Amino acid sequence: LELVTDLEDRFGVQLTVTQLFDGATPLVIASRLPEGGRVGADRVSGASGPDDPSSASLSFAQERLWVLDQLDPGQSVYNSATEHHISGELDGEALTDALSLIVARHDVLRTRIETDAEGLPVAVIDPPAPVTVTQHDLRASDRTAAEALIAQEAARPFQLDQDLPYRVATYHLADAEWVLQVVFHHIAVDAWSVRCFRDELNELYAATIGGRPAMLPDLGTSHAALATRERERWRGGGFAEGLSAWAEELATPRPAGLQLAVRADADPHDSVVAERTLSSAQVATFHEVCATLKVTEYILGLGVTAAVLAGEAGEGDVIVGALRADRARRETRHVMGLLLNTVPLRLRVGADMTLASLAEEARRSTAMLFDHGDVPFDLIVDHVE
Repeated sequence: LELVTDLEDRFGVQLTVTQLFDGATPLVIASRLPEGGRVGADRVSGASGPDDPSSASLSFAQERLWVLDQLDPGQSVYNSATEHHISGELDGEALTDALSLIVARHDVLRTRIETDAEGLPVAVIDPPAPVTVTQHDLRASDRTAAEALIAQEAARPFQLDQDLPYRVATYHLADAEWVLQVVFHHIAVDAWSVRCFRDELNELYAATIGGRPAMLPDLGTSHAALATRERERWRGGGFAEGLSAWAEELATPRPAGLQLAVRADADPHDSVVAERTLSSAQVATFHEVCATLKVTEYILGLGVTAAVLAGEAGEGDVIVGALRADRARRETRHVMGLLLNTVPLRLRVGADMTLASLAEEARRSTAMLFDHGDVPFDLIVDHVE
């Protein structure tokens, strides 16, 4: 995706990821570039901000999480907590200054979600202000009590209309032992954002302690500007081509849904991560198979996952939810925010399929993720239904 967007930014040409995959060498790819170049008509360059800097539209991804919060309030399922263990002295003033600079840089961390007169969500952006760090001195407490308090704070729900989508606390466990906890609501961050936050905090704190200027990347844009651009693109019909492609991909007959066994007492908020450690020989074999089939590890893994689901459910038409991060463009690579989209990848799996044909079907399906994965999931559902 980065290569595709860089080609468009630098040369004014627009290739799909499918066309890129089909080009076996750089020369083949170059031969397929449109002569003179063109910029796709359904894309909007630049990210203009909202007219009122104190308020903005929510992105479609944010609106989805806001709706879920309204339907089932008081949950912490979308909390994202990080704990940083620190040995030695912790300079509280330097930490507060560093955190305050990060929050001032990223408008999404100063955003509350209120509702307008019609009950629709509006992003209200607060002005920069010093960050409050809650301090817990637990040197007289045992570790079990300390760990329980840390877990309790990680699970405390956010009130999106009143709270900023983050909170910070320090836990002083021993004379030279600390835990720095930062809890985000997912409506403001994705995994990429958390890495951006960590990198900026490390640099700003070290620069403050060392008495030197901090070296931070230029943001280029803001989350509010990106959300505004997405809404403007939607209102201008910029997703029409992608919606047509999804309508064709998901045309009837569609699977009625996989019938998988679920425990009767299962919590609907729980999720399960299945992990299996492969030996180095198995990993090497997997890489070799992918190279032979000329597909990525993700594509083959998707095909195998679909085959397993199809076998368990007895249904050969499988739809798998896949995430796409909108981080390919340079302007988005250092911006904190929820720049994710979920798309429904459809795979048709047959009992008599070879591994090569399964990989090809997964490749075909994955092309939708790359070529049209920027179409918001809400719009896909509305259009198809």
